Amino acid sequence: MKILGIEFGSKKIGAVRTESQAMNTPFLKVGKGNLSLPFIQSAVHSQGMIYFGEQNLFPQLLNQMYYTSPLHSSIVDFSVNPITGGGVGITPTEDTAEARIDVKVFSNKTKYTKLNATLTRDYYGHRRVHVLLKFSQSGKFLTMKRVDPSQIRYRFDGDFEYAEDWSTQQGRRKIWKFNPAKPCGEMLYTYQDRTPGQDYYPIPSYSTALNW
Repeated sequence: MKILGIEFGSKKIGAVRTESQAMNTPFLKVGKGNLSLPFIQSAVHSQGMIYFGEQNLFPQLLNQMYYTSPLHSSIVDFSVNPITGGGVGITPTEDTAEARIDVKVFSNKTKYTKLNATLTRDYYGHRRVHVLLKFSQSGKFLTMKRVDPSQIRYRFDGDFEYAEDWSTQQGRRKIWKFNPAKPCGEMLYTYQDRTPGQDYYPIPSYSTALNW
């Protein structure tokens, strides 16, 4: 019997993928080293980027742990659910028709209610959250989009490097840090923990268990 491309019964089970393979897969081999204490480059590189972990792939390892460790993923999901269970809402600072319209337009543009759980999971998995903001040349807000922390690396000049897949550096480009005083073009807003002893990338407290 075959349902949706999957054959059931005594025969071999198989499935046909119709969509393209996602980039930046978390199932690649990410290198060796002490996983509980990832290497973070502390000197200026010729390209101005701060490397994070062996082969610059420690964030990929954190994503990998979510899928390969049932205990780890359960803890992350359990932490996310109580925070996002009640949903999220935006209340206008002024009770006027114009303010209510602004909130509705912002909600439609950003789809923030759908991003709520995803951004919270990013925070618990990576201790950092990234949102790509786009503005017109005049500074008018256009759109926002969540970016997976594994796709972002920091630069010594305060801006960011983005790549669809850091194992191949496909689609690599620089992204400017969000500046509320001069919003223009494409900018990245970042929120992250300030973990003890780390000036650049936050290291999740659970990393001490990664070598297991």
